[in-house]
Amino acid sequence: MSSRAGKGPAVRSYRRRKTALDLDLNRVPAGENREQEGPSTQSVPREVQVEQQQQATQPPMIDVEAIDDDVVECTPRAFAEAKNNSRRVRRRTIVDVDLEDQTRRNKRRRELPNLIINCDKYINLEGGSSSMEQSFKKPPEPPKELVFNCPICMGPMVHEMSTRCGHIFCKDCIKAAISAQGKCPTCRKKVVAKDLIRVYLPSTS
Repeated sequence: MSSRAGKGPAVRSYRRRKTALDLDLNRVPAGENREQEGPSTQSVPREVQVEQQQQATQPPMIDVEAIDDDVVECTPRAFAEAKNNSRRVRRRTIVDVDLEDQTRRNKRRRELPNLIINCDKYINLEGGSSSMEQSFKKPPEPPKELVFNCPICMGPMVHEMSTRCGHIFCKDCIKAAISAQGKCPTCRKKVVAKDLIRVYLPSTS
């Protein structure tokens, strides 16, 4: 490559640093000058209009070389060096010496000289967890005995009888209810004594 191509980016960066933007914050930008848009009812002195038109007609200077930041021409060697430098920057670690001293002090405080370990609370990883689960499982409780209560007398059922509608009562209770009303005490359907069926429920005498 020629020496001319190698000096190109350095000259551009020098120009970028040296160029200063000529901005007047008190001046109204050209696109926002409302006095020049359409007919206006305001009367503006002629000298002010001429001065504003001259300022509005002069567009601000744009330095194309200053804007061209995205494209940088470089040799493969320069590219490899830049890549390695960026990796070195990423690998840097920052060590806070004060924080390190505090953690050392905290570690000393946490250490207990006479530590007693209760091995019953730890799981044996070599034997598997199923052996531990079996030792901790309680024997299953025996199922509670089913007790059916009569809806009429609220006591345990004696000589269970079912109506045609499927409701179950004690034999004496349902016969007394039928003789008094002639209806099922639960659903109020008409029931007669010969429609009653003897039922045998589990765990009853």
